[in-house]
This record gives sequence, C-alpha cells and structure tokens, in this order.
Amino acid sequence: MIDNNNLVKDKVKVFISSRSDSPKYVEVRNNLKDRIEETGLANVFVFEDTGSSSLTAEQVYLYDLEDSDICVFLIDNADGITNPVLREIERAKATNKKSLYLFCDESEKKPTEIQNELTGATGVKFKVVHSFEKLCDVGFEDLINDITTIYKHYCKNRLSDQEFDNAGKEEVEINTGSFQMDKNILEGTDQSKAFIMKEILPTTKEDVEKSNELDEYCEDFLHVLFGKRNIKQFNTSLLINHIAEKQSPKLYEVVKIRWNAIQSYWQGNLKSCTELMEEALMKAKDSSLPNWLVQDILIDLRNINYKYNEGVNQKFLETEAQKEINESKEPLYYPLIDRYSNSLNEEINKQRTKHETQSPYSVTFGNFIDTYVNYITNIYVVAVFNGSLTHILLTIDRLKKVAFHLCDLYSDWKFRVILLKMTFLKGNKKEVESYIKTFNDVFGKMNAKDSLEIYKFVSGSPIEHESDIAKLKVFKHLGHYFSDHDYNEFQKEIISIMDNWLDGNKSVVIGEYIFDALKDNCYRMDNTNLAKQCIKVLSNKKARFYDGILDVISNMIMENVDDQTTLELIKGISEVVQSGETNFNYHKLIPVVIAIGRTKGHLRDELEQKLIDYLPEDLEQRI
Repeated sequence: MIDNNNLVKDKVKVFISSRSDSPKYVEVRNNLKDRIEETGLANVFVFEDTGSSSLTAEQVYLYDLEDSDICVFLIDNADGITNPVLREIERAKATNKKSLYLFCDESEKKPTEIQNELTGATGVKFKVVHSFEKLCDVGFEDLINDITTIYKHYCKNRLSDQEFDNAGKEEVEINTGSFQMDKNILEGTDQSKAFIMKEILPTTKEDVEKSNELDEYCEDFLHVLFGKRNIKQFNTSLLINHIAEKQSPKLYEVVKIRWNAIQSYWQGNLKSCTELMEEALMKAKDSSLPNWLVQDILIDLRNINYKYNEGVNQKFLETEAQKEINESKEPLYYPLIDRYSNSLNEEINKQRTKHETQSPYSVTFGNFIDTYVNYITNIYVVAVFNGSLTHILLTIDRLKKVAFHLCDLYSDWKFRVILLKMTFLKGNKKEVESYIKTFNDVFGKMNAKDSLEIYKFVSGSPIEHESDIAKLKVFKHLGHYFSDHDYNEFQKEIISIMDNWLDGNKSVVIGEYIFDALKDNCYRMDNTNLAKQCIKVLSNKKARFYDGILDVISNMIMENVDDQTTLELIKGISEVVQSGETNFNYHKLIPVVIAIGRTKGHLRDELEQKLIDYLPEDLEQRI
C-alpha cells in the first residue's frame, strides 16, 4: 500500500485560525487538521501542537502564518472575533496570503464586520455554514477543491508567473481587464528618493543614478508639496501630457481631471477642486473604471469637502462622498499602494523589534532608512501617476511616522526637527504636545535657526486656514526661540490672522489655537498691543472664547500695559460681566482682577466700581 504521507515531498502548508478559548474550536481545528493531513497533500499548523518556545505566543502563530501557503479562518458569528484572530487576518492580508473564510450563522444571522469587508466582486470568496458541526466537512471540501481548481486553471494557462511571463511590468487588476504600470517607472525614481532622503537626513549627498521623465516631474512636485515652491512654478500640463503616453485613454481622461483638481487645491481654491473631483468621479463611473479608483476619488472628495466646510464654518455629520463610501459593499483597497504601505509598516515594526531585543552594547545606524525611503517614494510615484491627492498629501504623514520611529531609536537632533515640522503641519493639539513631552529634549536644543526653518515649512500649506493653524501652533511652542527680527515679523502675522478671524473672514476653529499661542507668548509680545487684541475679542462678543481671553489676560505683565488700555480692558470685561453672560467663567476672572488690582493700584476704584461689585458674592469675598 502506498503511504500517502510520504508520497508528496513538498507539501502545501495550511494554517487554521479560529478562537482558542472554547473546546468546540479546539475540536473542529483538530478534526479538520486530521482530515487534511490524511490526504498526504498538506501539513497543517494548529496552535495546540506547538511546544514550549522562547518566542511569545503571538510570534509563534504569526510566524507560522507567514510560512504557510494558505489560511483557513473559522468564524462563528455568535462568538465574534478575538484580537489574536484579528491579528492573524490582518497579517494574512498584509502578506497577500491565500485565504478561505468560513462563517457559521447557526446562532447569529447578522454578518461580522470581517464578512462585510469581504463582500463584493473583488473581495475574497467566503462561505456561510449553517451548522457549527459542519465547519470541518465544509472546510475540508473547500480546501481540497481550491487546490484542484487552482491546478486546473494553471493547466489552462490562466495563471502566470509575473517574474517570468511579464518581466518589467507591475500589473494591477481592475474590473474591466487590466492596465499595466511599467515597472521601470518605479525603478527610475532616484531623484524623488534623493529629495525625500534629504528631508530625513539633510547631510545626505545627492547621488542620482537612475531617473526617468516621470521621476523628474515627481521630484519637481515634491518641492511644491514641501512648500519650497509655488504651484505656479510647476508645469502641470507637461506632467499630464507625459502621463497620457503611459495610460489607457479612459484612465488618462480621469487622471487629467484629477490633476487639474490638484492644481486648484494648491492654488487654495477648494471650490474649484471639489467641482473637478466631482467631474472625475462621474467620468470614472461612466467609464466603468475599477472600484478601487472610484473609492480613491471619493476619499479625495470627502477630504476636500471636510477642509472646505471647516474653512467656511459649515459642519456636516456625513458628506455625500462619505455616505457613498460607507454604502459600498467592497472594502477599501488600493493596488500597489496598499502593498507598499504594508511593507513600510512591516519594516518599521521589524526594526523596532530588532532594536528592542538587541544587546545594549550594539551600535547601529539607519541603513534601513533607505528601505523606508524606497517604500515612501514608490507610494508617492503611484499616487502621482493616478492623480491621488490624498495619497500625495499622506507623504507628509508617512515621513512623520518614520521620523517618530527614528526619534524613538536615536537621539539625533535632525530627527527631532523633521518630526516637529511634519507634526506642526499635520498634527492636532494633543499630538503636538504629546510628541514634545515624549522627546522632552526639544526645548533644550532648539535655536533660532531651527525654529525659523520649522515656521517657514508650515507656512507653505496651500489651504489658508490650515496654514494659519500651523503657524499658531509653532508660535505657541517655539515663539521664545525666534530671533528678535523674526519674532517681530511673525508677531505681525499672528495679529493679522487674529484680526481677520475677528472680522469673520476666517474659520472659527482658528480661535481655538489663537489664545493658546497668545497665552504662551505673553512674556515676549508687546503687552499693550496684546491687551488691545483682547479688547477686540470682548467687544466682538466671542463668548465661546471668553475662557481663552481670561487665560491670556491673567498671564500678561500688566505693568507693561498703559493705563488707557487697561481702563478699556476693565470696561470690556465689565460689559460682559454686567450683561450676565451665562457661559462666562467667573472663577477664571479672579486672577485677572487680582493681577490688575496688584499692579494698577491707582485704578482700583475703577476696577471695583465696574467689576467687583457685579461679581457673585462668594467670589467677591475671595478678592
């Protein structure tokens, strides 16, 4: 008799994944394992078979998953998905692992989120089983049929090896066939790589070996993206004409519109940008272009809508673009970009693990930075090729992620500067403050040159209210480091931003950053001018920001404010107090009254007459 187990020398490696916190899952996994291995075609990994190990449990099952050829996921809707199973699903996706999904709806008919993500023509095929006891039988049948089906497709030349059959091409599947992106495009991008590398390591010597025409346009636009040049200095028409030679007519017509929208974006015209993106969306749908491309345009449109609405003080819980994204049954997916993004994340995690486990006496320095730059550049070039505004902008976020990782590994000051630049431009309040707190040597090493470089960098944002907010964040945290000349110039810009905001010509969200910036600069700004700005806010009845105003006034050096301005300030505060504003924080008023009374004793009578007499009795006694 032939021994099936020894007949096949190089067996298929199968990874079975399910919850492990219940005997029923252990039983179904072991039964399925036995049935598969009886065929002699495969070896099966189940967690129960592993012995003791110096690796963590997570490392054991994720490494075995990576070494497998195919994964089988067994999921009961009623029990849901545990974090380990979710990690396995994510790792399978990240490594492009062939996977079979079986969902049991015996006790719960409502699909899990994972099943919803898989739904659609381009999603991985799955099967719903109506009895948990049948999971083993169905899993065995589906796996064997999948193996034989793939072999039959191979025999009919429906499967090919890209490396041998399509050398020099990077193929991306789409709904109506395929278009091919010449792999040489990604191999000849040394100019763009050199630019990005220089942002991370300013001392890097430029050594460009290979470049193609698209790379020249990509590198040229990086100057625009990083605020070094104006969009007027970039020839969008030449890029569009060059791309026409590389794309199918249908795709090119959409990408051309998208690049006109990108040009409008950098001109600060979000309305025109929105209209052009809507046109690109309609044309992509009419041309039956792939769903991933339609979704990418929808994401661009959603993000532009958000920026536009924020700039004109409008708020929508859900834009039309976001609604369409939510209603789509297909998961968000972007060929090539998702692959390179996953590879970048994997490399960062790999280097972090290596750093944390190496000997304390080991000294290494970022040879792997080249790898990071390669992935970021490839993503950026693909985004330029397809006219993806969101992914072009995400180049900054990806660099920020790498910079944070490098700051975590090394204490080199240049990494701190690049992290601050990217974070002040794209990060929110909490993120900026947490990064500064984490790397608390920032304030010990900052100087006028670095702070100027950071301020100029964030000033290059094409969207006015985003640029204003970025400037305010830098002014708040780094205002004390500017040279006297630079500080005087930037102070004028900040006052101008505030005046425009008071006139109603700015996004209301800017106010949240204005008073933080003024409060932290009270000791350097002209306090008389600062008091006048506070008076303007009070007279404009900006009730939402009264707390911010009181914080600024209580931190001012009142000795440096002239008497006339102080009297106007007392009057402005008293009018608010006497009007009985319900959202006025009287507790924040106490330090203001004390500060004025202590330094301006000769104005005490005015203060009492207009302010103290109108305070609640319990607060009046504390002054």
